[in-house]
Amino acid sequence: MYTLYYTTRSYTSESTSLIPRIALEEIGTPYEVVEVELEPEPPAWYLTLNPHGKIPSLIESQPDWTHDTVVYPSSAILLYLADRHPEAELFPMNPQERGTGFRKMFDMAEMLQSSFIMFFYPERYTAREEDASQVQDKAVEWLERYWRRIDDTLHENPYLLGGRYSICDIYLYVLARWYVDVRNRIGGGPLPPFESLRCVATSCALIESRPAVARSLAADDLGPIAKRA
Repeated sequence: MYTLYYTTRSYTSESTSLIPRIALEEIGTPYEVVEVELEPEPPAWYLTLNPHGKIPSLIESQPDWTHDTVVYPSSAILLYLADRHPEAELFPMNPQERGTGFRKMFDMAEMLQSSFIMFFYPERYTAREEDASQVQDKAVEWLERYWRRIDDTLHENPYLLGGRYSICDIYLYVLARWYVDVRNRIGGGPLPPFESLRCVATSCALIESRPAVARSLAADDLGPIAKRA
């Protein structure tokens, strides 16, 4: 049995459960969600699960296990679920293809998601409060560059691993939602309209057409971001 810990109060305008929830829905395995209030401080019981006090965290419990398995952050949760449920075919088994998948997954975690964090929490990257806006400007510059590169990457195939849908696309899709969120916050700025990233938008439309994704969006009362022709 899986338990997904999340919070609705996040640095984005959306639930932090969306990335692992989509994967769980794709797999079709039973799970429950538990909301955690992180402000003003994470509860002590939650810190025993995730000492960083971050969300989301996934717990797997099995009757014959001596202890539960705790997994975080989101990228690790996706890889864990894909390996636990190979029948869902959410990640390749071929070593070369897996290597490509690992590279794309952790590149997004280290380069793309970290740029979003830099935008949402600029005070973490400077000792002077008056420099926060410059930190955000730099984050936006990196986001613009990264998303144009992703759009080029998806020119020939709709998914990050070619014609095969995977957990990499789940991760990218939710980060694309963050892109829309950031662009709305800054009134566009240097970030091009989402629909102008045509390959990204096409990929997101395909992802949103999947029943598991539709169920996940409905569970968090979220709408689609990709316009369908």
